[in-house]
Amino acid sequence: MGERSDISKSRPILLYVLYSTGAGLLFAFLALLSRHPELVNRAIALRLNTVVDWSPRVGNILYKLTSPESEGIFVVASLWWCWFSPQSRPARELLVAGICAAVLAGVLAQVYTAFIVSSPKPLFDPVLQLHAPSAIGDIHDLRAEYSDHCNTFPSPRAALYLGMAFAVFLVSSRIGLVSFIFAAVPEGARIVLGLHYATDITGSFFLASALVLLGRTPMSIAGARLVLLVDRNIPAAFYSAAFVFSYELARAFEDVRRLF
Repeated sequence: MGERSDISKSRPILLYVLYSTGAGLLFAFLALLSRHPELVNRAIALRLNTVVDWSPRVGNILYKLTSPESEGIFVVASLWWCWFSPQSRPARELLVAGICAAVLAGVLAQVYTAFIVSSPKPLFDPVLQLHAPSAIGDIHDLRAEYSDHCNTFPSPRAALYLGMAFAVFLVSSRIGLVSFIFAAVPEGARIVLGLHYATDITGSFFLASALVLLGRTPMSIAGARLVLLVDRNIPAAFYSAAFVFSYELARAFEDVRRLF
């Protein structure tokens, strides 16, 4: 009986590792695809950009939705909604491990874009010449400034927020679904406007989901328990630090990324 129990406990861990490996392979495939936008990405970007041609007002509304602060505030709010909902301590451990994994995904995405060339953002790609909403400013000046050093794959912001939403979903599907909506709508608007290709956002999600799933393994949970020890023993310090951390999360660590 004891041996059978050990097998049943190890089975979910193996499934998480397998799912994580599958997500990692999909990320690798999309990373290769991002280096050749002429295969799929440019055709999709041109088709989606017709929304801006059809209605400039809709384009401006979509651009307002892409604000990182509005996306971050709602995703972080859903995180704390999940935290203060009736949850067991193991559920909070999973949440902490998942959020740390999502932050790591954002960091890895930032490093990837800094050192590995993919392709310019579709809006800045001289081959496409996409139409931009007036709210974005002078597109010709932006293209001249960013076209040579603006890799599009993956998106650190999408990896961070979609990863956080996925982490919340694995703890509470109801709250996680709300979090996914708050994260997916701005990211979808970025695709329509040509700020990212569709494969950039999906690749970012696969990167984040691979790490979040690994965050459910015993080693990651053990690290999360150390964090919760501070919550149990020094709650004032824990929630003070959590406030600062939440502020940076809501802004997608913009100051840190600029410094990097």
